[in-house]
Amino acid sequence: MNKLVITALAVAGFVACNGNSLPSAMPDATVVKPVDMTVPPPPPPDLTMEVINPPPEDMTYQYIEAGPLNCGNQTCALGLQCCVTRSGMGATTSCMASCPDGGIDVMCEGPEGCPGHNPCCITLSVKNNNPMTSNVTCGSSRTDCVPVLDLAAMGGTTRLCHVDADCIDNAPGSALRNCCTATLMGISQQLCFDPLYAQLSQGAITCP
Repeated sequence: MNKLVITALAVAGFVACNGNSLPSAMPDATVVKPVDMTVPPPPPPDLTMEVINPPPEDMTYQYIEAGPLNCGNQTCALGLQCCVTRSGMGATTSCMASCPDGGIDVMCEGPEGCPGHNPCCITLSVKNNNPMTSNVTCGSSRTDCVPVLDLAAMGGTTRLCHVDADCIDNAPGSALRNCCTATLMGISQQLCFDPLYAQLSQGAITCP
């Protein structure tokens, strides 16, 4: 019996034992199933970078030029300053481009009159039991002239103000936290002070 017959008998025996018949045809491995084009492919990933614009600049504290400066019974136009000249126990006021020698130069009456809303600074002293003051100038930074009083030296540094907030703005160490009214050399002005100390001023300084 040749090899071909033996192979045929072996195949027949395998089929008989499994109760199946040989497949009519072997699957064609060369046939490629077509791609179903009815289903759209997923979109490609978005590789574009999101552009995040920076937040707009906060202009809340932008300096706004102040209006006319109060100077006694008059107001000084922009560009002029208030000059206070001592006269006996009082003083006279006038609007000038610059103050003469011996006069007190008042450049502001609150932070709104200073660039960047820097504080309006004033130095206090007592002479012959009378409160005195030096030139009134704008500070160079928001933290300048922290209001404080030195009773031993009978003087101190403070700020001109309109509200209590002017006395503590960027000044956590402020000892004079109230916006009070002072009469210095016959001129009324609001400045940062303390109600307890004001009682020692014999009415020259009053606090609400």
